[in-house]
Amino acid sequence: MSQEFYPSPLYIIDSLTVFQDMFITGAQTTIIEIILGYVVGVTIGVVLGIAVAESFVFRQLSLPLIILTYSIPHAIFAPLFTVWFGLGIHTVVLYISWFSFYPPFITTITGFTQTSEEFYQLGEITGATRWQMIRKIKIWEALPNITTGLKLAAQSSVIGAVIAEFIAGGGGLGTIIKSSTTTVETGSLFGALILLMVIGVTFFQIVSFVVDRFTTRNRGEGADTQTFY
Repeated sequence: MSQEFYPSPLYIIDSLTVFQDMFITGAQTTIIEIILGYVVGVTIGVVLGIAVAESFVFRQLSLPLIILTYSIPHAIFAPLFTVWFGLGIHTVVLYISWFSFYPPFITTITGFTQTSEEFYQLGEITGATRWQMIRKIKIWEALPNITTGLKLAAQSSVIGAVIAEFIAGGGGLGTIIKSSTTTVETGSLFGALILLMVIGVTFFQIVSFVVDRFTTRNRGEGADTQTFY
């Protein structure tokens, strides 16, 4: 009885071994959901962040709504996503995208609105267009902020996956945790939690490695102040 409520490491390993097919399938599903949701979320976040930062009117009109939606705990929206989009993997991916959207969105706006005045003066002297300023100067000056948002989104995407799977299903590790709680299978529950932690740490490290390598390799090449054509 004690093992059912306070499982030992051996009991957890035994559960992982006995139900390995279930855990492998669940882990694969969760990984796919996280990757898809993350890519969609950060892409929209960065692009929309640039658009908002580059438009003063758009920024002033949208900031109150942004602050309002960001201040509300994201978990509250999970049931709404199931109402709007139904149950299944597609809803989980959309919800992860929502979770992953805000960090790069906010950090991109912050980075783009903190461009040094010297670069604006340089752009005026060389006759650079707005697009040339964005492509040659601003995006590289904002890169530290953007990369921070990308790393934060990597953590948020895993949290979003678990919450979404609790509500919308999808067959991932979150679904296993929910069903294990209902049936008091704490060995499977802890096994799924351990796998989620491994996935979360691994995904964050991969994103950090890729982002840092890209930043180190390209930051010096991007801000070409000698020519804008």
